[in-house]
Amino acid sequence: MIKILSNSRYFEIIVKALNYLFNRYNKSVDEVKKIIWEITDNIDYLNVEDTYILFNPQNLNLMPINYIIYNFEQLSITLDDGMKNFDNTYWDKLRNAKYVWDYSKTNIEYLKNNHNIDAIFFPMGWTPTMKLINPIKWSERIIQ
Repeated sequence: MIKILSNSRYFEIIVKALNYLFNRYNKSVDEVKKIIWEITDNIDYLNVEDTYILFNPQNLNLMPINYIIYNFEQLSITLDDGMKNFDNTYWDKLRNAKYVWDYSKTNIEYLKNNHNIDAIFFPMGWTPTMKLINPIKWSERIIQ
């Protein structure tokens, strides 16, 4: 089973979008090709059957046995003091993933050229789950 780890409010919209996409995919394929998944907020670290989809591996000290990293970070950034924005543990987590998905072709090139990591281009498009809650009309917005 695929388990989508929802442990950050910043990725809630992505979790909902993947849930929507998996549902839509399952409606279009035969029973044997259907994706079986659930959304979870914790990891069973001893489970060897499930594959977790992770969005923020830099915030996890211990990684599940099987995982996919869906990266949304800008990877080739150098900070003002010349330091890189990720340490070696981050790159190791990506190397040990079953797959690395990324929204950015620039990131994919950076991963391959600088860390020998093969990533899959997986841009997140719009889904109906991304609609605004209580949107404010443009004419009613206050600029301070």
